Amino acid sequence: LYSIYACTKFKDIDVVSFEPSTSNTRALSRNISINNLYDKIKIIQLPLTDKENIVSFFNETKFSEGGAIANFDSNIDYTGKIIQKDEFKNRYNIYGTKIDYLIMNNIIDIPNYIKIDVDGIEHLILNGAKHLLKNKKLQEISIEMNPDYSKQYEYINKLMEDNSFKKVAYTNARLLKNNDYKL
Repeated sequence: LYSIYACTKFKDIDVVSFEPSTSNTRALSRNISINNLYDKIKIIQLPLTDKENIVSFFNETKFSEGGAIANFDSNIDYTGKIIQKDEFKNRYNIYGTKIDYLIMNNIIDIPNYIKIDVDGIEHLILNGAKHLLKNKKLQEISIEMNPDYSKQYEYINKLMEDNSFKKVAYTNARLLKNNDYKL
């Protein structure tokens, strides 16, 4: 949704969309094609994490295009609660890596904007972006977080502050908070 919206709103934009879910990749690729955005959006079908070049479980709690409680190399949901193995309906091994690895190896360019909308591993993704967070080309990050997952919430806010990002916006949609940070 965010990739399609960004490309229709801004004409001079290149989007890299990380989508490890096979169900969501199918929906995303179809929407890119329908909207003739194939020259503006690149899909990278792998999860981001804090570890470099690993193969681990990608877990989804339901078979659903467009969304599911899912995560990579973890069994924690967006509230910090442990998800039991039998709650996962779709589970497969997939390659994942740090965003810093992809940038340092010239696989992707340094972005100037990042939107993170995952289910409980936001802090792991940001740990895998420690070099990127120090790069002045990155100007803004929007992160969807749950304030009830206080350990993660506080950690991310401190990490952003330590990297000179200032919180500029905050929206409360149901229980989740979108926190926007700018340099």
